[in-house]
Amino acid sequence: MNAWMALPSPVRLSLVALAGAWVGTLASRWSARLREEEQAQRSSLRLAPGRMPSVDWLAWLPLLGAWRNATADPRRPPREANRGAVQGGRRTRRLARTWRPLVVELTTAGLFAGLYGWETLRFGLVIPPLTEHGAAALAPTLFQAPLILHLVLLAFMLAASLIDLDEKIIPDEITVTGTLVGLGLMYLLPSAALPSVDWLRSGAAVVGPVHVASPGAWPAAWEGWPELGSLLLGVSCFGLWCFALLPRNWRARRGWRIALALCWNSIRRERFSAAVAAMFVLGASAIGFAWMAGGERWQSLLSALVGLAVGGGIVWCVRIIGQVALGREAMGFGDVTLLAMIGVYLGWQAVLMVFFVAPFFGLALGIFQALSARDWEIPYGPFLCLGALAVIVRWPVLWEGTRDIFAVGWLLPTTLALMLVLMAVLLATWAGVKRRWLGGSVS
Repeated sequence: MNAWMALPSPVRLSLVALAGAWVGTLASRWSARLREEEQAQRSSLRLAPGRMPSVDWLAWLPLLGAWRNATADPRRPPREANRGAVQGGRRTRRLARTWRPLVVELTTAGLFAGLYGWETLRFGLVIPPLTEHGAAALAPTLFQAPLILHLVLLAFMLAASLIDLDEKIIPDEITVTGTLVGLGLMYLLPSAALPSVDWLRSGAAVVGPVHVASPGAWPAAWEGWPELGSLLLGVSCFGLWCFALLPRNWRARRGWRIALALCWNSIRRERFSAAVAAMFVLGASAIGFAWMAGGERWQSLLSALVGLAVGGGIVWCVRIIGQVALGREAMGFGDVTLLAMIGVYLGWQAVLMVFFVAPFFGLALGIFQALSARDWEIPYGPFLCLGALAVIVRWPVLWEGTRDIFAVGWLLPTTLALMLVLMAVLLATWAGVKRRWLGGSVS
């Protein structure tokens, strides 16, 4: 760490930008591979056995590989003036896909460098209210761990956004992997959580990570060994997430007993259920060892587990309400696992902010898409990711403006429950008006 901080700032920014470009390369290739697999499944293609193709190592180089592939793509259509409108649209989409990896790598390089400069050079996570002079003294020890956590989160969010834009799905291999990596990082780097500035009576500022009980003090009942309640809370949050991942079908038309039997049969038949069960056993064992060790690492891990449950639980409730009120999915299950992953990295306080900020990013695009293409289905994952990035960048302002609200323990759950009930009423009313309007127009 000392050797890294000894490097000049332009050199550090350049290296971080290069790492971001390489992450963009991996994310683009991940997205392209999944798109090809989805297209092969839809067309029932089977690749003929043969010799494995040689690996083009130059294509894995950041920026240079994307530029080389874009300029030398043999599938690039010729420029002819007598092409039809349909063929011209295909050419435009093909060109967009050809040049998109380069755009993604440049954007990711800029995001990585910008986030590094904002958090470590501008001290953006604590200013305001901490002055720049006070933050500079804490910079070598305070801002490196959160930056690592946020860059890893940014990499997973980029991959999820690209695939969601292409296929309108968020695969579990991204969100599950990102969640497990985040839990491990939160245990290894207990100071990686978003910071909170507390002022002493002497006027000195104390900067510490936000935990599950912030802005209050950590309760003694949530310590490690021998407090069994904290262990039960952590294992329950992880178990709820594992249960959500299980492949299951729920059909309550014939009664609850038949629905439970069908749900159990669907879980038992899938091979993925065994993998989820094994993951739960291993994860619960790891949580138990962390609980026995206690200390700051246990506090950080328990805070991440609560953020996991809150982030996934909110979208899960919205999904259920939308299914009942509208008769179809209001949000995909990938959004559930995505916000759960974000909750691991940012905590339950910040994930609530992400949930309320994300719709503002999607509102403009949703209205435009509905009016132009009459398509009411939009991928919501990228807007959750934009909301998470906005909360990170504006964290000190958002936290100072809401910490008094978070200090009132009963206020947030009650308000959130009332908002979910109000949403259910509004969705049911909208569905009734829409059915009546469509019925009248058809007749």
